[in-house]
Amino acid sequence: MGPPCDASFPIARALLLCTLLPVFVASSVDYSSYSRESIGGRNVLIEDPTPASVDGGHSEVHLQGDQVAWRPRLPLPPVAAGGVLGCEHSRQGRHLVVDDTGFVCSRASFNGTSGCCMEQNVRDRFACTSCDPDRHCCSQYEYCVACCMDPLKTSLEDALSAPIAHQPSAKPFDTVFALCQSRCRSNSDSVVHENAYKSDLHHCYSLAGGGENASSVDGEHFKGEVSEPGQSCEETCAGRSMQCLAAALRTINTCDWLKQFFTCDGGCSVSAGADQPAEVVDDAPPHQRPGACLVNENEETLSCEGRHPMTRRLCPCAAVT
Repeated sequence: MGPPCDASFPIARALLLCTLLPVFVASSVDYSSYSRESIGGRNVLIEDPTPASVDGGHSEVHLQGDQVAWRPRLPLPPVAAGGVLGCEHSRQGRHLVVDDTGFVCSRASFNGTSGCCMEQNVRDRFACTSCDPDRHCCSQYEYCVACCMDPLKTSLEDALSAPIAHQPSAKPFDTVFALCQSRCRSNSDSVVHENAYKSDLHHCYSLAGGGENASSVDGEHFKGEVSEPGQSCEETCAGRSMQCLAAALRTINTCDWLKQFFTCDGGCSVSAGADQPAEVVDDAPPHQRPGACLVNENEETLSCEGRHPMTRRLCPCAAVT
């Protein structure tokens, strides 16, 4: 019950209290109002502020049925020319674009100047349209990237710790967007032949992968190492005072393993060759698909001795016994 506004108060005090009380009450009510942030020329509806106990007010609230899920807010993109916030973006098909704030839009809704999708509501962010949540795979690359970028699925720590450091020339992932682009390129589990897929869900964002940097086969431990162009796995492992473990070649002959060591900018597909699994070097002729990761479909030809001047091999190296 508020203080009375009657003649029992001195007139000046009563007037002051009666004037300030409504303002104080209105400002003290717990609220979850909507604010708008301008990103690349569009207004993005952000539900904010969050309770002080949740990420210091730097989160987004999303309704999931009758439940509320809190997401850490992704940082805004850098400022582009003219003081407009700009976005990185990616596209693989003809009709859609995904930007690095987690929005997917049609080409008509894409701002070519800022690189951002236009006028999207925050509830459409990180959309998983065309995705199977159980398989963590999508039929459309752009939605795969957006779904992968959800902070509930992928953190910046995941991106920074993605192990590609074994290729000295490779740039590390420095954003969730970069990691998700890499993860959403086709993998060997979805490919039958180079351009044929087992199903429509051939863009997968799962970070679990099929292997680790170090593993074992029949009780023998090994670790993955990357060769120089034109170098065999025998030479690569010997240069590290180790030996090539031929029995492990089948284990690492997957895109999941390759993506832990290479960026696979040209995608990952099934091929054939004793120098595989491997990545084609960037300065290879265009017809040899520079930047592509290759998995050997003919496992009978897997070999520690294979080499090719235009590929870097992924090698299973074990301690010399």
